[in-house]
Amino acid sequence: MGTLVGHVAPGAGFLLIGLWQLFNHIRLFALRPDSYAAPLWFPARGVRHLELILIIAGTSASILMELVIGPAKHQPFDDDGTIPLLQTVVAVTLATTLLGIPCPRSFVVSLVRSASLVLQGVWLIVMGVMLWTPGLVSKGCFLNHEDGHDVVRCRTDEALHRAKALVNLQFSWYLTGTMVFVVVLYLQVSRLYPEEPQYLPLVKGGPSGGRFSVGDDDEDDDDEDDLEAAESTYGHMVSGTKPMEIER
Repeated sequence: MGTLVGHVAPGAGFLLIGLWQLFNHIRLFALRPDSYAAPLWFPARGVRHLELILIIAGTSASILMELVIGPAKHQPFDDDGTIPLLQTVVAVTLATTLLGIPCPRSFVVSLVRSASLVLQGVWLIVMGVMLWTPGLVSKGCFLNHEDGHDVVRCRTDEALHRAKALVNLQFSWYLTGTMVFVVVLYLQVSRLYPEEPQYLPLVKGGPSGGRFSVGDDDEDDDDEDDLEAAESTYGHMVSGTKPMEIER
């Protein structure tokens, strides 16, 4: 993973899966907020199991790169400053995934998990571009070819501290940008997919009259108010005319 491609390729995968899940979770919640339940995966048109195929393929390739193909030096606990930040995002993804098991109806859990996947993808891509593009390396640092791959080295401790400060600053920028993006996406998707109307069942009234009412026969006079409100709402939705009473 200690190369440009080794960061950008998995980053693009995380970003794609995160955006796909983020959009679908928001759309599902916008359509049915009262009955929302997070599915295990979202089918895609054409290739129904595309999401699962991409996740399995990406996971297998990542494991092979880290354990078999990748360089031995680049381990998860490197002290370059970028990996610990990524581990924080991964920890959030893991925590929300585990919380999703007992709380499948929590939209917040699904939203944070999907957003963390998007942030993982963005940060991996940024790491790859910033660390392996010579013109973007921090002042006082340089690319050094070691053990078959390029590694960023700094000439002085001051340059190293400056580079780490820039990494932390950039991470804060992308974290804020991801949060703003999620809010904007939620507002746009909610506008495109308004909540589906909830139709109330009509039950036959008592022997004194032939009118229908909402709910059971034994309810109090509030049911009539609910029926009038429901008739007014649905009459406006269907024809835009005045509400009509339903009689036998």
